[in-house]
Amino acid sequence: DKVELPLKLPPITPYLQANTDMDISSSLESLYNVHCNTVFENIRFMKFEVLPHTLESFSSASISPQMYSLFISERLYEWVYQADLITHRALAKMLSSLIVEFDDIPDIVLDKLSQFSISYVDTISKATIDLPVPMVMKKVDLARTFSRLVKRLIKVIDNGKNASKVLGSQQTRFEMYRDWNQFVDVTQLCSAELPCCSTETDHTVVRVTNFISIQLVNFLAKNTSDSNGSVLLVEFAKVVWEFTQTFSNVPPRIFIMSFNAFTTSTLRELSINGAESFGSWWVLKSFVDEWLYWCAEVGGFLNG
Repeated sequence: DKVELPLKLPPITPYLQANTDMDISSSLESLYNVHCNTVFENIRFMKFEVLPHTLESFSSASISPQMYSLFISERLYEWVYQADLITHRALAKMLSSLIVEFDDIPDIVLDKLSQFSISYVDTISKATIDLPVPMVMKKVDLARTFSRLVKRLIKVIDNGKNASKVLGSQQTRFEMYRDWNQFVDVTQLCSAELPCCSTETDHTVVRVTNFISIQLVNFLAKNTSDSNGSVLLVEFAKVVWEFTQTFSNVPPRIFIMSFNAFTTSTLRELSINGAESFGSWWVLKSFVDEWLYWCAEVGGFLNG
């Protein structure tokens, strides 16, 4: 979903005591709204050099004593957390759009994102040093979770660049298609590797086998030009994602562990049989694994 700007934060009123000065609380609400939107814009446009200053704008030296006293009051801990959570969820949505543009993202942008993911928690810790410990802990935990998402995103993009090069060669796709059909028995591997598939006639085995053998592998047989690797990869990823939605009753962690076990077993079969396309299949597996990890983690973050 697209992010609606400016960000709308939860109203402060339900978190206030009955005798709170409404002028001060209203000013605080407006100021923190601006603060969160500014944090969003700093990260969105990768203005990481000004981010520390933005994050420090709610220290004791930056706002009035009356407003600061209200801000650090215990009743507002949850309001501040919810406002920060909305901000970082919006950032996660915004960054998700980079995945379908992975082939056009310059290395310098990925380098800046990587440095940000490494330094963000420390930046938050330094900027909130004079805030109450419970508030700081919530901010640091949120920053740590968000930094982990950014690191995962970078892995997806890096693997996407490599996988698109593989799918961009019609000859490579033909070799992958040939080796798969020659060496991989999907039905047997499903029965052996997926805990929910006890027999080859199991309904899940049939579903998975048909999906992989017909929908996924046929992507490799597409007669497209050598320049469409990124387009094919995005289509491939969307088809995989839509199929995962049919397993809504399976816990995400179990699904991904099972998926990883299956893809690893296919690589083992290709390796044992000396498939020429083993390296290409490894690159594609790496992308799909990282992409599903990202989907699970960002989905949990947005909906948790």
